[in-house]
Amino acid sequence: MISNKDSGVGIELTPRGILHSCTVTLRLGEYRDVLLGLKDEKNYGRRGSDFFSDGSCVSEYITSQSKLAVVYPKGRKITEGLFFNLKGCGVGNIEDHNLTINSNLFRIKDKLFDVSDTPMDFRTETPIGERIRVGYEPLVGRHGYDHEYKLWDDVTEAMKDTSSVITESGEGTMIHEDKLIHAATLLDRSRTLEMSVYTNTQFIYLYTGNNMSGKDIGKGGCIIPNRGGVILRPATGDDAPLTYDAVCVYKFTPKEII
Repeated sequence: MISNKDSGVGIELTPRGILHSCTVTLRLGEYRDVLLGLKDEKNYGRRGSDFFSDGSCVSEYITSQSKLAVVYPKGRKITEGLFFNLKGCGVGNIEDHNLTINSNLFRIKDKLFDVSDTPMDFRTETPIGERIRVGYEPLVGRHGYDHEYKLWDDVTEAMKDTSSVITESGEGTMIHEDKLIHAATLLDRSRTLEMSVYTNTQFIYLYTGNNMSGKDIGKGGCIIPNRGGVILRPATGDDAPLTYDAVCVYKFTPKEII
């Protein structure tokens, strides 16, 4: 299901159902595609659990009210990650993006660590690249941020109930991000576009494109540099299949409207 009616967000899928573009309306007549997409779908490198047996993509994408909702169905693993660059696909890297994550714990393997007094602390707005090269072992070992942050203490039944998150009425599709937890906020360097992230999973996963080689070719032939995009997606704290439908809402807010 895809809804684009007066949404402020336009999306394009590949033939297999992979999200290829996410175009945000900044102001009348001005748009920005904030999603990285490779030129050739076969090079996306998705893992098998991202697809149904017929080869179609597992995730469901819904747009409304300048929001993009991604639904990950029960019984599947969350392996798909959407790479965002709020400046545009191939427009530099994301080190100058300001990030806030509403969490005081990050996870390495099966252990949780306090973010206090470490480069992992994004509880206040901080440029992604400000501390990414410091000699802190969790960053050195993964060449940057590649970690899960804990949002909830327990997975409650209220978290699992997604019936009130996406609704249909005479006014069309409505996305109610207030039914989820506000996990993170991303803001481009020029402070023209903000992306708020909401989810119903216990963790959120942050990955800063550390292994991008600068040789990937994106949409329109653009070159995607190292750290050309950032992933902020739901996570469960383990690699097990979902026991309920996971939802992630990306809410886009232009900061300078003429």
